[in-house]
Amino acid sequence: MKKIVLALALAGLATAPAIAQRRAAPPPPGAHDIAGELVLFSEPNFAGQRQIVNRDSPALSTPFAIRSLSIKPGDRWKICASRNFQAPCTILTRPIADAGIIGVTGQVGSIQLLPDPNAAAN
Repeated sequence: MKKIVLALALAGLATAPAIAQRRAAPPPPGAHDIAGELVLFSEPNFAGQRQIVNRDSPALSTPFAIRSLSIKPGDRWKICASRNFQAPCTILTRPIADAGIIGVTGQVGSIQLLPDPNAAAN
């Protein structure tokens, strides 16, 4: 009886790392891994042509209609329909697999990387 209990306990220990790996939260779908970069895609679900933006752009132009957007979790980007960061605007805080959800149905006028609101002021 002791051998059976010990064997079951050891089997449980052997599978513990596999269970822990399955429980680890995966990154959000489409999450970009470089801070300060926004990736624009021509197709939903982070597919098709891509354009990387790594600085503010008061007059953004892409050779394709924007259908999805990817950012590093923790980044914040202001996405505006008009040039020069004019309203209407939305704050992007996560990857968006279908840009239509946030009202983007083709092009955006301007984009701006926003500072981390949790960063200590200098």
